[in-house]
Amino acid sequence: MGRNAVFLCRLVVVSLACACQPGHARDYPARPIRLIVAFTPAGATDVLARMIAEGLGRRLGQPVTIENRPGAGGNIGAALAARARPDGYTLLMAPTSIMAIAMTLYRTPGYDLTQDFVPVSTIANVPHVLVADPGLTVTTLGELLARARARPGSIAFASQGIGTVSHLELAMLEQLTGTRFVHVPYKGSAPALLDLLGGRVVAMFDSIASALPQIQAGRLLPLARWHRRCVRLRCRACRPWRSRASRAIARSRGWVSCCRRAHPSR
Repeated sequence: MGRNAVFLCRLVVVSLACACQPGHARDYPARPIRLIVAFTPAGATDVLARMIAEGLGRRLGQPVTIENRPGAGGNIGAALAARARPDGYTLLMAPTSIMAIAMTLYRTPGYDLTQDFVPVSTIANVPHVLVADPGLTVTTLGELLARARARPGSIAFASQGIGTVSHLELAMLEQLTGTRFVHVPYKGSAPALLDLLGGRVVAMFDSIASALPQIQAGRLLPLARWHRRCVRLRCRACRPWRSRASRAIARSRGWVSCCRRAHPSR
């Protein structure tokens, strides 16, 4: 693990010890820890969770098991974590969709951020990229938008789920450019990518963690680049564009944090 990951593991250890009842912290942990991921395996949140779980397990001397509970833009997994015992043995990987978007998009998401969780640490910033099926025969964002304007509502555009960052990025793209796509929500990045690679959908916003292997293999074409300070990828297709939409996309990214269950008296 890198130094940043080691530092994050130390933060998690300290926070979990604080979660224990007085007098029990010295014995913590006495059993395995559950780390809930509210999305399918192989996406950015899941990849980061497995990196943290590996290092945390070594430091604590107890296994940290990943439990994937996808659905409802992350709300199903977050609600499960909110019902866990506040003993430090349940953690939640909480991306932007859980920590910010759901609070404004859903009236009753199934949890209360101010009452149910205590933040442990920010894990990572997650830059996004707009990728397309090379079979769509577009090579730039401008060509994709021209195709959408010529045939409104004919381009199937995947997202990681309703209320996720990728869904809001699509909505922002439509609003800024006056285009209309067919939104196809999934329960995470992995199933959306499978359908994108299989030609059932033709474009999506995705995190660089899950899209990069497919980009490097030539199976996906990046149309709008991510922030150059976050990722330095030598790719001819990722050249800068001057439109308002492309500048907004370049600034778009998500982030992932880690939370634990709060004590009821909090």
